[in-house]
Amino acid sequence: MMRLFEIYLNDLNDEAKENYLDFRGVKDPAELNADIAPVCVIERSDDDETDVKGD
Repeated sequence: MMRLFEIYLNDLNDEAKENYLDFRGVKDPAELNADIAPVCVIERSDDDETDVKGD
């Protein structure tokens, strides 16, 4: 089974939002659907045996 961690534009601080939009070359997040869709999705399998503690 896969676990997902999604980051949305609203999760970012104002400076990071501006940097993301500049990087994508737009002024309005609606142009990317970034106002409703995640800007990043990180997947992880439940059978990953990586130990986050101590890394």
